[in-house]
Amino acid sequence: MEKFKEIVKKYGLESRADEIADYVMSSDKKCFHIKDFCVKFGLKEEDASHLLDVIYKAVSAREKFLSE
Repeated sequence: MEKFKEIVKKYGLESRADEIADYVMSSDKKCFHIKDFCVKFGLKEEDASHLLDVIYKAVSAREKFLSE
């Protein structure tokens, strides 16, 4: 989680949380390329990969919790 926080701070993503959530969870897109995400939010691919991994794990955990 520490690396996640570092990435958020490094790229100033605190104020873009809603925008990132909308982009990742949009029903308009069934999938997207990480390079597109990198361009949209100005991230290096390695950092974007880590950020998305944490986001997807959190969403998955939330969905599991809500289904119990």
